[in-house]
Amino acid sequence: MHVLGATQVQQHRTQLQRFKELAEQVAGTSPDMREPELHSARQFVGAGDRRSGNNAQAQLSEHGPSALDRDALKDAVTLSRDRLIQKYGCTIADRAIEASKSQAPTLKQILGKRQRMRREADAECGKAMVAAGIQVQQHSVRDYTHVIVTQLNLLQEGVSPSISAVVIAAFPDDPKKATSIRNSRHGNRRKQAYNSDAVRSHPMEKAMQMTHGRASMNRRHTAGTFGQSLDINHAMFKSCDRIAKLEARVQLLEQQMQSTKQREALADAGCTTSREKVLALYDQGKRQTEIARLLDMSLNTVKAILRRSKEG
Repeated sequence: MHVLGATQVQQHRTQLQRFKELAEQVAGTSPDMREPELHSARQFVGAGDRRSGNNAQAQLSEHGPSALDRDALKDAVTLSRDRLIQKYGCTIADRAIEASKSQAPTLKQILGKRQRMRREADAECGKAMVAAGIQVQQHSVRDYTHVIVTQLNLLQEGVSPSISAVVIAAFPDDPKKATSIRNSRHGNRRKQAYNSDAVRSHPMEKAMQMTHGRASMNRRHTAGTFGQSLDINHAMFKSCDRIAKLEARVQLLEQQMQSTKQREALADAGCTTSREKVLALYDQGKRQTEIARLLDMSLNTVKAILRRSKEG
């Protein structure tokens, strides 16, 4: 047993020696992970330098656009670079601007860009006019509301005025202000005016809202100028008026058809005279005004027939 134990110890030592030699061989052929590989580091730095000129394309292609990148890309067409930087930061803003150059804009982006260019041009024009000492007309929400109510009042009176006539009627003593507010592009104040209590409680506005609905009436907010918005309002009124007249004609036609059927039914029942027809309808429980409408008689005639029938 002692000789066998010594033999096992010798075998373990031999195996341990072989493992140590194998480990040294592996260590000699593989890199030491504790020390950086200078060649690979230099390649990484060089690649980073080459990507620095086009950082947006590299990040988007390697990792895909983030949620902020996608939002910034949508806003890149409608917002200025300063606004983009305020909202997303300089890096994401520049990346979105660079990416948007190779992307076809949508209709919404095109219209948004046009609105932004208009606002910027109007702002620059206003600054230039102030610098030149030219007085710039300022219009309040009350001014817009006054013009809209004036138009609704004229329409309610049966007048169909032009847009020039509306603004002149609103500001008869200030023709410059009338022209200025007609050409104004201040959409926010215009929207507040349409949503004001004075406009929404007007009978003509209520009638148009019931006919066209809120969504259709909001088309007035999409106009470029206040004059164009008033023109849309006028068109909506004319459409509402035509619908109301058509409904009135249909109702009248239905009443005439009902009267004809009622007279034919009375004739079939043997009622030939006006007195017999009035008394027959009265016995059916119909009121005097309804009898007069169905028989196309005056209300006084119907009352006289009923009174004489009770007396005699």
